[in-house]
Amino acid sequence: MMTVSIILERNSQQAIAAVEAFARQYGLQVTEANAAKRTVKVSGSAQALGRAFGVTLEAFGEYIGYQGPLTIPDNLSGIVMAVLGLDTRPIAHRQ
Repeated sequence: MMTVSIILERNSQQAIAAVEAFARQYGLQVTEANAAKRTVKVSGSAQALGRAFGVTLEAFGEYIGYQGPLTIPDNLSGIVMAVLGLDTRPIAHRQ
């Protein structure tokens, strides 16, 4: 089970409702919805999350990641700003 954060463009209940409906359509569970933080957290299997965002999640050693762009349905255009947490590979290392 993985959890990702969907960051919204605006803090409205309509935006949250649209993302919640999208999550249900793909069998994802909404674990948190916070209009003030403009965030909806959803969880599900790697396969379900991959289907929802149009990517194939792969194991890279102990990390999970994907290649290529994420996709969202047209009705979420202008609602979703970012999807965070699908790639667990470290971005930078201290030297």
